[in-house]
Amino acid sequence: MGHSTMSVLITSPVLPTVPILGEAGRWQGLRQALCRFLAAVTTFGDTILEPIPLAMRSGITFLPIHDGYLVSRPRRERLPQLTFCLKGQRCLWLDGRWYLLTAGRGCFVPDGSPYFPYGWDGFRLIPCEFLNMDIFSSGVILFLAGLTERAHLRSAPYVITDRDAVRLFERWRTTAVGKRSERVRWLAEFLKRLTEATPVALDLLDRPSLLAPPSCSPILHQAIGILHQAYHLPITLKQVANWSFVSPFYLCRLFRRILGKTFWAYLTGLRMHLAATLLQRTDLGVRDVAFMVGYQEVAQFRRAFRKVMGRSPTRLRQRRGRNRFYLPPKGQSLPPFLA
Repeated sequence: MGHSTMSVLITSPVLPTVPILGEAGRWQGLRQALCRFLAAVTTFGDTILEPIPLAMRSGITFLPIHDGYLVSRPRRERLPQLTFCLKGQRCLWLDGRWYLLTAGRGCFVPDGSPYFPYGWDGFRLIPCEFLNMDIFSSGVILFLAGLTERAHLRSAPYVITDRDAVRLFERWRTTAVGKRSERVRWLAEFLKRLTEATPVALDLLDRPSLLAPPSCSPILHQAIGILHQAYHLPITLKQVANWSFVSPFYLCRLFRRILGKTFWAYLTGLRMHLAATLLQRTDLGVRDVAFMVGYQEVAQFRRAFRKVMGRSPTRLRQRRGRNRFYLPPKGQSLPPFLA
């Protein structure tokens, strides 16, 4: 699975996070990864979720990454998590020891478990690609991630709301280990439902060309496509311009001349519209939604949300019983960041 990414030369052991661009980072790429996970479970059972323990004196240490903020120490996972290695080898730290994942194998991370996603020996980093999913009360958050020698890769998150899928996952998790065939059936049905699901706001994420005028320049189309795959990271105008092979000044002029707004106004509007959709269609907390759309500080997210949407995230969520989907303010037929 090829990735289009920004090459970053680093002089420290902290890897910067860059987006997975192109088809690999869109829903079809994630769905293909889900199908591979399902095929592995169907063929080998859920024993593939038993990672290989590494020797206690293996010399593996935490590999810090910068994902909007520095991630350098283990933390307790708030949501249960499944991860599946697609390519390469990946070291992870779980409940006080290191484990190895090879291609075709995965791991279950229970909620509340101390966890760190990456390890290395201080000299050599083995590239890897994997699918990750966090299971919350009414659905699943999925994304692709991985490592190169120069960067940490991460796709935009896709959210599937499906309580029946969550119930299948819980049946797998709570079925006794001795009932292997039942466990495999529940896990396979869980993964199959995800492959057949439609993520929240899929059109907005995967078809950004629908949002630009027909006369829009190819360069602006490309830049908008990048924003729709990288909105979850602290990206800059300079980075998007580099990925679009133009100068920041020229790209800024295109946004103003064709869309009538700045690069930052478009990006903020995109983030807020996605946040509003998630608040309306999921029961994810405001802090979770803020992080998913690229904000590390909840207060900053709340200010931006109120400015763009005209109401607070909490007030918008309180209207969910009346409106299943986000409705723009009266008189606006387009999402606020396009009007």
